[in-house]
Amino acid sequence: MGVDVQTPASSQALTDHVDAHVEVARLRDELALTRRMLDDAQRLTRTGSWIVDATSGAGSGSVEFFRILGLPGKTSSAHFTECLTNVHPDDLPAVLEGFQESVATGESRPLHYRVVAADGSTTDIETVAQPIRDETGRVVRVVGTVMDVTERNRVQEALRASEKSRQAAVMAERDRVVRDVHDTLAHAFTGVIVQLEAADDAASRGLEAEAGAHVARAEAMARAGLQEARRSVMALRPQALEGNDLSAALRELVMRMTDGTSVISEFAQGGVARRLPPAWDEHLLRIGQEALTNAIRHGRAQRIVMELDFSDDAVQLRLTDDGRGFDTSSAFDGLGLAGIKARASSIGGHLSISSAGGSGTTISVTVPHSTPTAP
Repeated sequence: MGVDVQTPASSQALTDHVDAHVEVARLRDELALTRRMLDDAQRLTRTGSWIVDATSGAGSGSVEFFRILGLPGKTSSAHFTECLTNVHPDDLPAVLEGFQESVATGESRPLHYRVVAADGSTTDIETVAQPIRDETGRVVRVVGTVMDVTERNRVQEALRASEKSRQAAVMAERDRVVRDVHDTLAHAFTGVIVQLEAADDAASRGLEAEAGAHVARAEAMARAGLQEARRSVMALRPQALEGNDLSAALRELVMRMTDGTSVISEFAQGGVARRLPPAWDEHLLRIGQEALTNAIRHGRAQRIVMELDFSDDAVQLRLTDDGRGFDTSSAFDGLGLAGIKARASSIGGHLSISSAGGSGTTISVTVPHSTPTAP
């Protein structure tokens, strides 16, 4: 009777096989944790995300996306037309027209409409649709977000009956929260998606250690995004500026967003740094954050340079990328660009945008030192 004797080589092979399975299981658990954190962030901010194939109409969305649209039975996928089941009949034509126009032009489109519940009550929805092109320039997918703005709209209606001074103060705070939450979450979601895509690529090539590093970065970004959103709601100073000056905060922002990805990034400071009013620090940080997010998410840039220049009479923040660019004369002003304009204006800054299709983008904000300190 023969005896099966394991050689050292076969024993090592078995050990390696078991270790690989353990590592794959760990990566799956970490990916699941990151996705749960994103679900929590969307639930807290009443924001859902979705993606639709521009040709077939097949789509998928987050749990919060389906909850907001009154489709709690759906889990992850549905055809585009199914997602419109509960849209108010009076609003449906404009929604379809806006979506089709976005696909045809390749431009972002905000849509405002109502969703009707089974009991007849309505929810006010704000959607932003962002087309994604392939290498030939053809729109192949549309991604976007939906936000339940019912409460915000109710507050706006109530404030119209209040005295103008109180209305202006409350609306300014509401706008600040919406702008801050948009900036922090959009930035965090983009960073997480970039890192998870890199993790999937590394895992497909058998690079478990590299995939794990990308997952760890995605988890850190998700946590930081959720923390920043909470700080924004409580009107707290951004965490990146706690104990850091603006240059250090921007440098860390660029490094964290692009670390381990194919994007080549650089941060440079010119002139002698000087202490800026806290409001300037915060608004310039958020402007840099939004510009960086747009360069990666919409511009698909592979090289990004952010510069902070101090001169005798002004401070200038400038971001240059080699991405797809856009026609500044016809570009639709979405929430991101509107937020940058609002922030620049609030500190007396001048916004300049230079871009053209296929030739990259340069965004700069210049704030004269003679500008009165913003509140």
